[in-house]
Amino acid sequence: MQKKLIAMAVAGFASGAAFAQSNVTVYGILDMAYIRAKADGADTRTFINSGGMSGSRLGFKGVEDLGNGLKAVFNLEWGVEMDQQLGLGQTAAAGASASNSATSTTGNRHSFVGLSGGFGTVAAGRMQTAGYDFACTTSPIAGGIFDAYQKIGVYSLLSCSGAGRANNAFAYISPSFGGLTLAYNHGRVSEGAAPGIAGIYTGVGAASAAKFSDAYANLFAATYDAGPLAVRGVYSKINAKDLLPGNIKEWGLNGSYDLGVAKLYASYQTRKDDASGDKDKKWGIAAGIPVGPTGTVAVQYAKTNMDNSDKDAKGWSIAYIHGLSKRTDVYAGYNRVNNDDLANKASITAPVLAGDSSSAFGFGLRHRF
Repeated sequence: MQKKLIAMAVAGFASGAAFAQSNVTVYGILDMAYIRAKADGADTRTFINSGGMSGSRLGFKGVEDLGNGLKAVFNLEWGVEMDQQLGLGQTAAAGASASNSATSTTGNRHSFVGLSGGFGTVAAGRMQTAGYDFACTTSPIAGGIFDAYQKIGVYSLLSCSGAGRANNAFAYISPSFGGLTLAYNHGRVSEGAAPGIAGIYTGVGAASAAKFSDAYANLFAATYDAGPLAVRGVYSKINAKDLLPGNIKEWGLNGSYDLGVAKLYASYQTRKDDASGDKDKKWGIAAGIPVGPTGTVAVQYAKTNMDNSDKDAKGWSIAYIHGLSKRTDVYAGYNRVNNDDLANKASITAPVLAGDSSSAFGFGLRHRF
């Protein structure tokens, strides 16, 4: 209640009575971790990192009742680098120093405005795509420094990181039909090299990608969530036109089932580059096991299957999360990534040479508000 009152006071100070009918909530995550990372043939790195289990963030979200079942909705969310001299939402490239972040927390994470009603929800802005939602439901530790499924690669939009968000985006989310929800996303590069699409997927630098204004992506997703069972499927197609000789297509399927004594996860996804003809795949399994009233042990294994057989990678993780309250927890974990001769996937941000392995250990404190 206090958060809502504070947010409404701030909004009212900025724009008078315009927000008088809105329900505005301040939310966020503050996550600090100690990380010790090691790659074959390299010195051990140790650092304090903003974002261990989750990226640190600050957000405002609100709803205004427009009558007749129609509502206006909005969300403004920025990443926060608590361990560096960076402003709210400022990226390291524009700041004073390079980032040690293991979870890519800075920048505009998720900001949109839209309408919601009996027809569902429509919104536009910079948004988490259906690919982001897919990848962030692959395990209890998805998106953090211990996420083996994310670390071993094979993704464009199907990623629980900044790559899973899109600039210049539009989204439609249907109402729930007995637990089944459908979604459509469109993301477009029309203002230079949007980090959500162009530079990441094509390998083209920002200066070159800025010349192209017609690269876009379409995503279709279906989610069934009822009782202990949840299943999610997503298809993505990146139409790069002049930016690439061919399109990039992805699809993924994951599911989870809560047995009570453990929650089990399984995931599979593919990425096909029409230009090269390569079709790369990865799969993963995970489990979240309750320990006592407030603890959870998370275990995870993931593996890639690349068309180039010497570029496969595999990773595994184990972590423990202990709740001190409903909003505060402490955690510790370990992650290791093993590469084939030509693969260079890393368990953390440290550079890894092709064929080398890497690992990371960390512990931290996370508070949600």
